[in-house]
Amino acid sequence: MFKNSLSKMLRQTIQPRLTCGKILELGPGRARPSLKLLGNSRDLDMLGIGYTSQERDMAMDEARQRDLLTRVEYRTGELTDISLPDNSVDAVLSFGGLRAWKQPIVIFDEIARVLKFGGEFFLGDARSDLGWSGAQLAGYGNPDLKEVYHFRKQCYSVSEMRELLAHSRLENGKVEIRGPALWIVRSDL
Repeated sequence: MFKNSLSKMLRQTIQPRLTCGKILELGPGRARPSLKLLGNSRDLDMLGIGYTSQERDMAMDEARQRDLLTRVEYRTGELTDISLPDNSVDAVLSFGGLRAWKQPIVIFDEIARVLKFGGEFFLGDARSDLGWSGAQLAGYGNPDLKEVYHFRKQCYSVSEMRELLAHSRLENGKVEIRGPALWIVRSDL
């Protein structure tokens, strides 16, 4: 139930919509959902920004194990000043890192800047109102997800996230609760 919510979101919502182009994955995060998408579509490439060197090394190891090294790139850089041209990526994806973003409105504005017209965004994190037992179920058997849900008390509530979006260029984002996670998606999904 809970433990498969990220996989379910990827399989049912994100993967059918992202079949080709360039994905920008924003860290930090340990779940690395873009690598799962790349494994299912040969027409996707991915650029990751905002990871610590340890997270970058772990992501590169996973990309190597999945035979995806030629289609991924991880760069250093600040999420508040993404070193990409305007309108240059087809989608932005992040899971498990929103709580660590010190200036979320600035980052949301950067996402809007680098997205192509009609681009998709899928930003998820644990829900702040998720109880201890829900967090245990959500992370059961997956150490990366367990870490995400361990920090649930530092995450945003639905109302807090709506308020942040309202003050950003992603004001058309829709905040949804999906299982143990809170997701910000493009509003027409």
